Amino acid sequence: MQVNSILLSIVYLSVLLMLVTCVTTQAQSAPSCGCCPSERCSGQPVYCSSNVDCDCLMMTVTGGGMCANTVLPCSNLTRCGNDNQTCSVPNTVCVNNTRCGVPVCYPIAQATPKVCPPVVSRYTPTTTTTTTTTTTTTTTVTTRSSNINACLNGALCLNNGTCQTTGSSFFCICHVLYYGPRCEYYGAPDLGIDGILNGTSNSSDPTVENVLNRNNWTNIVAVIDVTGSMKPCAAAVYKWMTLSYERVNKIQYYVFFNDGDNKPDMNKTIGSTGGIYGVDTTNLATVIGVMKTAMYNGDGGDGPENDIEALLYGIRQCPNCSNTILVADNQVTPRDMILLRNVTRPVKVIVCQLAGTPLNTNLINIALNTGGSIHTLEEDIINLSGIPINGTITIGARLYRRTSSGYILV
Repeated sequence: MQVNSILLSIVYLSVLLMLVTCVTTQAQSAPSCGCCPSERCSGQPVYCSSNVDCDCLMMTVTGGGMCANTVLPCSNLTRCGNDNQTCSVPNTVCVNNTRCGVPVCYPIAQATPKVCPPVVSRYTPTTTTTTTTTTTTTTTVTTRSSNINACLNGALCLNNGTCQTTGSSFFCICHVLYYGPRCEYYGAPDLGIDGILNGTSNSSDPTVENVLNRNNWTNIVAVIDVTGSMKPCAAAVYKWMTLSYERVNKIQYYVFFNDGDNKPDMNKTIGSTGGIYGVDTTNLATVIGVMKTAMYNGDGGDGPENDIEALLYGIRQCPNCSNTILVADNQVTPRDMILLRNVTRPVKVIVCQLAGTPLNTNLINIALNTGGSIHTLEEDIINLSGIPINGTITIGARLYRRTSSGYILV
């Protein structure tokens, strides 16, 4: 018993030393080590939550971080399977780098934004002045300021940018030659979407326009992936809305997400990856500015993206919106499916980048588990929950079977 006790003490101290090393080590190349899932991590940590009891745990299957409340005693946790990946306990995920010293099955309920509210950053920039033209674009960042007016510090926006509040966050309205979170960069790059927006180019993905024209949805919060090849699809949403005045009031709130604002992949934490930009539709010029800002500030990085985090943000920002739309990329998988249980509204998933490939079953299961629907260029599939277990459904030219854990491709 004494030997076992000594061994456990050694394991505990080793893990503790690893975490302390993560907090104290300075990085030369990377700006931070995020939640420090790796045993050797350099840089200062980006704490994952404003709740001091929350820490970032490494999920052994994906290698990504999960921000979770870590006050549970090890005696209440079950060790992961022999592969150090699987869990026999429902609604848990195998995580490493806990104080328990071994991979354990951690309750997903302890990793929600409600339990571990994401931490946001505050900037302390300097002021510069530049004379330029008056055409504007819009940039969104967040601030930890406890002040109601986040723009009380006039130095938040650079290069004659104008700060505008939105709750506890702020927008920087930048002149046309500047861009960036604080209008700090000169020479806004070409995003390749202006032709789509002004109607001179037909390269937008027609899926969004077809789906919105087929369905008479109103009072919408639209959550839109703007990473990489999704830019034409995102631009198509705005184009559809501006074609007719009667459509203006159909979408009440936009959320554009880019999976972390070019954050290093190792720093992306489920529930607080970031790169999420929200704006209401009061001013359409502001909407296009915010969409472009989301595109400027991040392009996705690794494959998985933070769709569910963005959905939850949109629901919080537009609690009275009666229709929730997710414009999603079929070619990638949401990194944060474990957060789906927190989505309390039906989600209408509009699938872009399908192009004859099988439908991503994770997108089908977002619709299934929220009581929502799937929408492609040619089809509206609204009866997903009506298919019995082991029953099948054809979407496009592919057959999918419903199992106890969701739909799979047959």
